[in-house]
Amino acid sequence: MSEYSGVLYDPKVHTHKACVQELATCDAVVMIIGSRWGSVAKPEFIDEIATEGKLDDSTGVLTDALEKGNVSVTQLEALTAFNRGIPMFVFVERSVRAEARFFEVNQELANAGNLRLPTMGDPRVAKYIFDFLRYVEARTSGNAVTEFDSIEGIQRHLKHQWSAWLQRLLNEVREAQTQQSVVDAIAEKLEDLRVAMVSTMPDADARRVASAVLEFRILCDVVLTLDDSGRFLFAEDPPDFGALLDQLGVISVDPFDTPRGPAGGRTVVVFRDKVIELRIPPGRFSRLPVDWEAFRNMSVAERRVVVETLRNDRRAIGAMSRVRTIDEELAERLFAGGAIRQDEFERFMERADDVRGGVRVARP
Repeated sequence: MSEYSGVLYDPKVHTHKACVQELATCDAVVMIIGSRWGSVAKPEFIDEIATEGKLDDSTGVLTDALEKGNVSVTQLEALTAFNRGIPMFVFVERSVRAEARFFEVNQELANAGNLRLPTMGDPRVAKYIFDFLRYVEARTSGNAVTEFDSIEGIQRHLKHQWSAWLQRLLNEVREAQTQQSVVDAIAEKLEDLRVAMVSTMPDADARRVASAVLEFRILCDVVLTLDDSGRFLFAEDPPDFGALLDQLGVISVDPFDTPRGPAGGRTVVVFRDKVIELRIPPGRFSRLPVDWEAFRNMSVAERRVVVETLRNDRRAIGAMSRVRTIDEELAERLFAGGAIRQDEFERFMERADDVRGGVRVARP
């Protein structure tokens, strides 16, 4: 839709890069393959796609095209969508599909320059289009290609597909709600068990510490993940939770991705050089300031017992988080979701040139 100003052309980047950046924000992509190939993408952007390592190219035709630089801007956009898991609806003009089959069985004539195609014209350009069509159809996922004769045919197909897609999404929501009810019931039973277990302890101080271990488990796990020294947990006069995050160098705390199952999603804590992905819902994270107020009102000795008990537990089962090095894809997703500002996004993109895609599991 570039002819209708539908693409934001960021003046700070090349137009090819702007196309890719805008496509990364799409919820779904419709690709129409016809007899025109379009502009050749800039080599540096082709190299970026080639180094991502997510090509799913069993035929080898895409790898060959990338090495030779025979990739159009439209194809670059399609590869970006595939790499980011954006749903693709691919259509091919019926006459183009027919000529692709004819071209495939007459490779010798085509290579000798003796093959003429009424729709495609230049056999060299035709090969670029046919190879990309072959790549899409051979993918292990997202490989559905629908023939069309008219725009109305595309519209009819998309209406049926999107209607079925919506139905599936609604069904997944119902299933998630059912699972959430089960989780709530289990949580209620666990709370009853906790109360019963703590009440059996004869010593009042022991009961209080045991109750605190259960109550502040998530809080301590989060704070130890953000700062494994635990210095704020043992401080004589700990800061409030907002000041704590500031002193740790946290830029922002945001929901991440779409909710995954009944847990209701995850939370990311963005620093200047990394992102810590917490396996707790954003709603649960929002209650941590209240937990922190209750925790810091305990004596230092009580807090130390609670934290050391939970440290031993963390060594046994691991922390509920992972640390993700900032890479280009993650920076783009955070920026698109409003988690980081423009200047932070640009700094992350510069850093991604040096460190790409590192992921490690956080351990205490």
